[in-house]
Amino acid sequence: MNNEIEMLLNTLTEETFDEFMIEICKAPLLTPEQESLYINRAQQGSQKAMQAIRNAYMRFVVSVARVSELDIISAIHIAEPGLTYAVKTYDTASEKKFLAYAIVCMKECFKKSSSELKITKTITEHNTAESESMNDESEITMTIKEAAESFK
Repeated sequence: MNNEIEMLLNTLTEETFDEFMIEICKAPLLTPEQESLYINRAQQGSQKAMQAIRNAYMRFVVSVARVSELDIISAIHIAEPGLTYAVKTYDTASEKKFLAYAIVCMKECFKKSSSELKITKTITEHNTAESESMNDESEITMTIKEAAESFK
């Protein structure tokens, strides 16, 4: 992504959300030929191609995040690694459209995140009953980050 979008994504908060949306709306949409070209180049290691694909589809990530049950910022951070994973693993010879594949990858991120949160919540509730000294919030936050990182 261009430096501005990357920086805003990495530090995304409610205060920076509007600026993030303005920046991602500036990114051009891709033709099917450009999409295929950039995916192939990204899979060969081109960071510039990866940025072009992620820029072009970040609006879609936000759309997916909006329909989740989570707050928009958390949902974007969960869905975005699914897009990156899709770019890295998409078979351009496949008859399945890239966007359909990206949706599946993003859904998997949400499933993994949800599963991790449920497991952590159960463990945390059990541990809290035994000891009130445990830091529940940091444990749950770490689990969300781990879920997102597993798809990068």
